[in-house]
Amino acid sequence: MLDERITEKTRYYAVIGKSLSHTWSPLIHNSIFSAIGYEGVYMPLVADSEDFPSLVSVLRHTYKGFNVTIPYKQSIIPYLSEIDDTARIMGSVNTVENNDGKLIGHSTDGQGMMRALAEAGMKVEQGMHTIILGAGGAARAAAYALLEKKASITIVARNTEKAEQLCQDFRELGTIRTGQMDICDLLVNCTPVGMYPNSYASPLTESEVAMAGCVFDAVYHPLHTLLLQYAEQQGIPAVPGLGMLFFQAIEAEKYWLKDKMPDETIQRKIYLEMLTKIKNAEKTQR
Repeated sequence: MLDERITEKTRYYAVIGKSLSHTWSPLIHNSIFSAIGYEGVYMPLVADSEDFPSLVSVLRHTYKGFNVTIPYKQSIIPYLSEIDDTARIMGSVNTVENNDGKLIGHSTDGQGMMRALAEAGMKVEQGMHTIILGAGGAARAAAYALLEKKASITIVARNTEKAEQLCQDFRELGTIRTGQMDICDLLVNCTPVGMYPNSYASPLTESEVAMAGCVFDAVYHPLHTLLLQYAEQQGIPAVPGLGMLFFQAIEAEKYWLKDKMPDETIQRKIYLEMLTKIKNAEKTQR
């Protein structure tokens, strides 16, 4: 039980957002804490926009670190003492470390996606043609991480203005343009299409998915979205977004736990255990 883990030595961590009813983040972080015997507790904290400033004040004085999700990844920045280069270029923060009241912002989403792809056996190489669906925060994280690997990116999005702005912001980092769905080495879905409870939807048709050499879906609930099912049915490697969620959490923990981090063997063990729990949880929701 959560209350049994709280003592005078407990360190507090959280994820803050506007809607957190389906978040798996507490399961991930508390599993990491348990695996290494760390006296920490991670919990979801829901806040409306008017409550956000006071919540940040509480976090500054009582929490060792926290994650930030929709819609506060940009809103948090004015409250921070500093942000790292990645977060500055991204224009958003998803991880905050608290050094005695000094709040430092980071962005680990892109690192999480790259680790998820690597764990699935997908190596991103220079010149690899990648299509990213969407132009929001997740798309920016994906684009930045992929451009660091010298991939060639096409942004496909309904909001052409945001897509053009994303390309303009990142143009100096590498090859990035707007366009339409076409043959590609890697397809990355950064839209919410297919997310529970709208699991019946896909951002692309089966024939469009057939143009991809590998498909990654940032949506992690359900585990196997309709988009990924389309890929699997055609023998195309399909990588679920849960890996991104898990490994961005691992990257966040590095800022919080420093040298107390579990090694990669233990990380994979935690991931597989969490995967089993989530599969069982999804069965009960059907």
